[in-house]
Amino acid sequence: MKLRRRRSQAIEESDRVVLLVIRQLKAEYPFWGYRRIWAYLVFVEKLVINKKRVYRLLRENDLLVKGDEKFKAKRTSRQSKPRPDRPNSWWGVDMTKVLTAEG
Repeated sequence: MKLRRRRSQAIEESDRVVLLVIRQLKAEYPFWGYRRIWAYLVFVEKLVINKKRVYRLLRENDLLVKGDEKFKAKRTSRQSKPRPDRPNSWWGVDMTKVLTAEG
C-alpha cells in the first residue's frame, strides 16, 4: 500500500482557481493538450505555473485528450526481408556516395 501526501489548503485553493480557467479553455478548445494549455496560461494569462501541475490537474479531472487508436501508426513490417537461397548469391548495396576521378 502506497501512502500519498496530502496537499496543503493553499495549494488546493490555488488549484481550484487555475482549474476554473482550464475548464473554460477546455470548453472552448476541447482538443488542446496540456502543453498548449500551459502555454496559454503562461503567455496569455501571465500565470506562473508548471507544466507538471497543468498535466496533473487535467489528469485528475479527466480533461486530458484521449488518443484515437484507429489513427495510430503501424510499426510492423508488411513484408519479410529477402533471403538468399545460397551463400553470396544476393547482396544489397547502398550507393549514396561514389568516388570518381573528378571528385
